[in-house]
Amino acid sequence: MNKALMYVLVLTGLTALGGFVTLGQGATDPTLERNKAVVRRIAEEVLNQGKFEVVDQIIAPDVIQHNPFIAPGREAYKKAFIEFRTAFPDLRVTPQDVIAEGDRVVVRSSFTGTQKAAGFGLPLTGKAVNYQAMDIFRIKDGQIVEHWDVVDNLSFYSQLGIVQIVDPTKPK
Repeated sequence: MNKALMYVLVLTGLTALGGFVTLGQGATDPTLERNKAVVRRIAEEVLNQGKFEVVDQIIAPDVIQHNPFIAPGREAYKKAFIEFRTAFPDLRVTPQDVIAEGDRVVVRSSFTGTQKAAGFGLPLTGKAVNYQAMDIFRIKDGQIVEHWDVVDNLSFYSQLGIVQIVDPTKPK
């Protein structure tokens, strides 16, 4: 069998098995890259630099929020970002992985900072935190229209001293 025919058969088979064909080594989809750039702006511009006006550009007015601690809508997002950054003025968010597929972007990020003010429902502790979060964003026309997240709240609250993690293998 010649190599060209074998290549076509492999591509056809992979497509039939669920579309594992990529654009080719080094090729990228411009829409996926734009969507990832929108999500990166939250970390880089909004949270790390405190440029809250960027929220108006990248988050839809009627964004759907699946986090029970943040109300739906752009203004609720902006308020939460401002309050969190006020409590942690040295906040640094570092996206570790940013993956896009269709209209979704998934990001795994690390968060570090020192609490310098009460806020976001937290008493002032003055302690530093270093924790992880994962977010899924749905993007439409260059704006975030829906958001889900999973945050390592146990680690976050434990580092602040708000909750204590007890080792069940050690006597009390």
